[in-house]
Amino acid sequence: MIWSKAFKCHKYKLFTIYYKAISFIAVCKRTYSNSVYPLCKSIIAGGIMSSVELKALILKDKFDTNTIGTLMSLEESNLSKLLPELILWIADINWPIATEILPVLSKYPDSIVPLIKENLVAGQDDDILKIYIISYLVPRLPKDYQIMLYDDISRIAKNPTKSEAYEETTEMAVEWLNSIEQV
Repeated sequence: MIWSKAFKCHKYKLFTIYYKAISFIAVCKRTYSNSVYPLCKSIIAGGIMSSVELKALILKDKFDTNTIGTLMSLEESNLSKLLPELILWIADINWPIATEILPVLSKYPDSIVPLIKENLVAGQDDDILKIYIISYLVPRLPKDYQIMLYDDISRIAKNPTKSEAYEETTEMAVEWLNSIEQV
């Protein structure tokens, strides 16, 4: 009944939003426990989520792919609070969650670029994470945002730390620089 009224009133946009919300709730009911289902409803309502609600969305383990859809539906203000924890899940690209979290990480480039910069500094000791950031996350960003990371990646290529050289982060940085200069 609601569906036909939406079409008759030519409220296609309203219908689409309503349909997506109903579909999202159905997925939440099937996928999540009763404790997380109210969280799905609050995501649909939009707005700023509480820290308790956000904490429920933190990935539990490397197989927690069910949460990805919920994370993708978050607004930038909510997702940006989770990005520092989410970026760590690409530290091993062989984990099932690693490739699935990449679209979430790259969804809001304004929020992820400062975090990428933090992870690429010389004092940061997780060089394997740097490799995966450069090879998998940075290429997913729009070119304007990739250019914002040019100096940081160039530093790794031209003036690497000992550990960056040892872990071959330098080679990945050089490869990225070559690809960006061809464009």
